[in-house]
Amino acid sequence: MALITQAFTINPAADAVRRSIDPNGIFGGGTSKTETTAPTVSLFTALDQEITKGAPYTATFTSDFAGHWDIKAPFDGYSVAVSSDAKTATITWVTPAIMRGESFHITAKCRNSAGEGFGFDRVHVGVNAVLFAGPGKTYADLEAAFAVMSQADTIVLSDGTYLGDSKNVIRLDGTSATQIRMPKSGTYTTDNSGLDPVHTITNMTTVMSETPFGVVLDKQGLAGNGIELVGNTPLENYEQTTMGWSSFHLLASGTDRRGIKIAGFVVKESQGTGIWVMHCDHIQLQYSCAFNNGVGFTSGDNNVMSIAIQNSTDCLSEYSFGFGEGRYKVSTYQCKRTAIRRGLGRQDQRLGADPMALVNMYRQRDGVCQNYLHIDSDTYEFWDPAGGSGNISFGFAATGVNGYPKNGKFDRVGGLNNECGLWFNDGYDNANGYQGFLFKDVWGHDLSIPQNALCTDGPMRVENFTLSEIDGLGLPGASVTNFFWNYRSEQDLKRGVIKNVGWNGTVAVDQGSLAFAGAGGVDTFWSFQDGYLYGFQTTISGGGTVTVANVDQVNDPGTRGYDYLGRIEEGSVINAEGYGARDFYSCVGKAGTFYGESDYELESDEQWLEKSCYELIRPFFRDHSYTGATRTLGTQTLSGNRGWCRDDDDLLDYITSYTGKIPLLSCRASSVGTAALITWKYPASKHQSNITGIKIFLDGELAGTASATAYGLALTGLVTSHTFKVQCVLVDSVKGDSGLSAPVFMAIN
Repeated sequence: MALITQAFTINPAADAVRRSIDPNGIFGGGTSKTETTAPTVSLFTALDQEITKGAPYTATFTSDFAGHWDIKAPFDGYSVAVSSDAKTATITWVTPAIMRGESFHITAKCRNSAGEGFGFDRVHVGVNAVLFAGPGKTYADLEAAFAVMSQADTIVLSDGTYLGDSKNVIRLDGTSATQIRMPKSGTYTTDNSGLDPVHTITNMTTVMSETPFGVVLDKQGLAGNGIELVGNTPLENYEQTTMGWSSFHLLASGTDRRGIKIAGFVVKESQGTGIWVMHCDHIQLQYSCAFNNGVGFTSGDNNVMSIAIQNSTDCLSEYSFGFGEGRYKVSTYQCKRTAIRRGLGRQDQRLGADPMALVNMYRQRDGVCQNYLHIDSDTYEFWDPAGGSGNISFGFAATGVNGYPKNGKFDRVGGLNNECGLWFNDGYDNANGYQGFLFKDVWGHDLSIPQNALCTDGPMRVENFTLSEIDGLGLPGASVTNFFWNYRSEQDLKRGVIKNVGWNGTVAVDQGSLAFAGAGGVDTFWSFQDGYLYGFQTTISGGGTVTVANVDQVNDPGTRGYDYLGRIEEGSVINAEGYGARDFYSCVGKAGTFYGESDYELESDEQWLEKSCYELIRPFFRDHSYTGATRTLGTQTLSGNRGWCRDDDDLLDYITSYTGKIPLLSCRASSVGTAALITWKYPASKHQSNITGIKIFLDGELAGTASATAYGLALTGLVTSHTFKVQCVLVDSVKGDSGLSAPVFMAIN
């Protein structure tokens, strides 16, 4: 492989925002251009394409500046090609012939040194009519569009903020004489071969925003929930509970509701829950944000949530976001076969006495939470010191239900810069005994916790985890007696890194015992196998049975190549020098798949935090603030402009830099004949001083290097009839290489 390389350079000016670039590089002799603003991204193809199953889909985006492209779609199997001048990018996808009929948003981002610009497309796969609603559209409001809507149609609601009273497009005040009703939907087949019938949905009936997160439903503190999907779909072989909650229904109650998709909505300031699903079948929530719901409660318990899915089956929530008020940000209650995937949340405040959680699967059977992150939560004022063990990021609960929960899993979830615990299982009263609750590939860093906050009341397994800088003291009401607490059953931890438990912000100090296994039963125990315990200042002790096996308590795991954000795979020998850990950031679960469908637990090399939607949602996090009375310590002001939202970094940069690492690069590759163009996103400015260069690898071999001020590299002389695996890495003068980026693949024909 004979290669000639030429970098696309960025020469820093006195103003760090202004860059001089040569966008044409080896592919042409273009002139330099000064970047003073973020690029403007537009779409070449017509909006609202309808494509046939099994047919190709192509959309081309263009920018007025060259830069790094990031195009994302909520389906898998597509490819992206970037033009030689890095000003256009094309996404190509062959639509699977067996795919459901539904509608999608597609997001394109082009990033240069001054910032980033977005472009959008909407694609309708095998659907019926597309109805446009909103001011100036064919249908003035949703009510008018619903009146003519048929099964498998799509309504596109114009971007904008809609107030939550009866005078506006969506009537959310609960007093309107006219109910807004969607048509009955859900063509599906049923497989009765197993204990529980399994339905396969054929088409989705969709209500979507014009662009992702482009429609804001502002309830203005009015009663009722923001969006309600309420039906009468029965749950086979399942305990039925009538909640008795009544308020305005986006869907009329008493009607079967199957195959409904809600995409791109932001719901705020409701006195109730933001998005509420109950007694439904095959519901998909995509690009959903709900914040500051549950507003107005002054005393007692606040059970309202950002997103709640109750008494339903086969539900999927992808790219969901919650913050502000509310007890839970995402919660399932007495559900079967649910998937909560690739989201992010922050706990800001809540009123009431019961514990709170970011994602809670309550009485859940067959459920999974994949790639979910809890970040920057400022919550200690809402602790109940006597019951603080329930204030957590992720948990299962089963109180009073025989046989539930069962077969649940949190997979590749994490917490960063939070004042709460990380995991919890309250399934102690499950008559069926050990049901395989699993936390897998879990990560927590810089957690300030109340007592007994990494804990369980019921049986639980934790595999492949990293915990670092866990502080239990120094906050009002906090008094850690045991960091890992198990009262009635068993907690089994395998293949983990525990570093600096008892962290005071500078060093690890004695803040209590590591583990406690209570006297709730003869099988009560806590165990830790195959891992590292480093920087803990007191003995491993506690009640019940506490066991530690094959755990290195001497060496810093960093000396063995373990990263706090990595994983230790099953079968690894923990004391072997240089054993590699799998990247925490990679996706798990094929996009768009419901629980149990093919590839719903598929692992990929794509970095889930690189999704464009995280940049689109950041302004909502940043702009949110709260000032008001709290339950415990009087008046508190919480600024939303903190943590990730405070900086210009994207989410991946923020996480890696917070933990003392340098960011991974995301890269793109495209070819022209035997020449190729490799581009990557700009490193965040706060890392720039330490970065000495960038390395580019083809098939694992070094193919070229670029300076720290480059954004791309041109390669020529590549062999034909070959598909190259392309990866990029930053070189840091202090911390060394950042590690290989997730690979992209480039074919030379």
